[in-house]
Amino acid sequence: MVNDITILTSVQSLRQLATLRLSTVVNSLAGALEGLAKVSIALGDAMPADFQYSISKSHADVPLEVHQSQAYLLYLLDSCLTVTWRQRADATPSQSSDIPRFWPDPPQLDESSARTLLNVLVTYLRFVSSENSLHSGTASPAPSRDGRGQSSSIVSWGHGVVEQPGFSALSPSFIQTHQQRDHNLSHSHEAELLAYTNMSNIVDTVTQTTRYLGQIIFFLSSSNWNLVFTRVRSRLAHLTTTIEDTPDLIELRLLQWVNLDRARLGQLMQETSNVFIHIKRLSQIAFASVLHSAIWNWIDCNPDEFDSLVGSERRIDGNPEGLFDVLYSMSDFSSSNVKRTAVFYPLLAMILVICPDLFKKVVIGDSGKSSGLSKKFSFMESLKKGLSSHKGFEPSAACYVDFIKAAMRVSPRHSISALRSLLPQVLHDLKVCPRHM
Repeated sequence: MVNDITILTSVQSLRQLATLRLSTVVNSLAGALEGLAKVSIALGDAMPADFQYSISKSHADVPLEVHQSQAYLLYLLDSCLTVTWRQRADATPSQSSDIPRFWPDPPQLDESSARTLLNVLVTYLRFVSSENSLHSGTASPAPSRDGRGQSSSIVSWGHGVVEQPGFSALSPSFIQTHQQRDHNLSHSHEAELLAYTNMSNIVDTVTQTTRYLGQIIFFLSSSNWNLVFTRVRSRLAHLTTTIEDTPDLIELRLLQWVNLDRARLGQLMQETSNVFIHIKRLSQIAFASVLHSAIWNWIDCNPDEFDSLVGSERRIDGNPEGLFDVLYSMSDFSSSNVKRTAVFYPLLAMILVICPDLFKKVVIGDSGKSSGLSKKFSFMESLKKGLSSHKGFEPSAACYVDFIKAAMRVSPRHSISALRSLLPQVLHDLKVCPRHM
């Protein structure tokens, strides 16, 4: 297919049309994806009343060709959105900086097109979660920082499972492409098309489908942030009042791929601080997992903002310190809480990372433990102790890895920052601790 001139020419023509009539292209491809979603549901089970919010329990009878067609349409949509975004980036004056800067936000989609696209994306998030759990018993393999999928079985999404906390769900190549103005997009498009042609089984197809979904969600959150954020906020509001034992959490997965700048992250933190304590335990675990990924998305995609925050020795807006205290109060290494702590602890570490002022006081041993820092001190002490315990080793080590990774993203000119100052102690603790494998 990569060498098929007719197909390549058609794809190129579609991209060119997208630069002129993006809404037309989005609506057409979204409509085609919606139609294929109905086909999948019809083949897998009886058609539900509202396919956007329901999904059959099994898609084992859906032919691989249908899944491949869905992935190809998502590839086309992702490719068209990227071309229009690049066009906007090229038209925007660049700012000189020794730290990579992400492309400015793309043009906003009209409300109708954006809402239709978001509904289709949520539908396909259900598909990839369901399909991967059926074939491998794991979560959908979202692209991780090294391009490999991550999976766990901590808690159900409703139709899938929550992934183990990781780093940014966006691939390094995707991030690098969107931080360069002189990057040749044709090479990226050809690589994506080649990846499509290599989808010879359901696992490869779901992996690639998830990758395209994440990149399209990233675009939509950049162009129409309020729409995506409102969808997530509505789901969170539902979770504070529902009496369901296993509520639908799939929309929270949108946070794994949203494009956050500092202001948007502050919005998300404020919403989280307001509702977190009021949602059910399993929902809290799922939410904490995706929030951890969202923070890493911000750091990876906006390293200039992160570096500026570290240098300012201030903190992200949205009451992150209050959320920290709530999370820490619900975490310990007892047998009943070990799974929850495995997710909460890495998030606690990242909340400290985005609160450089508080983190520095803890690292230097500020004596003002009574001024709202006691839980932060206790958390850092628990990490060191956790390395020596069977139940605490993995969560503690994961936090230390987060600290190391975050410190590597701090400019050398911030050598006295909390992250840089903490590194020697972190490396020492990891070196002398017993291994609990």
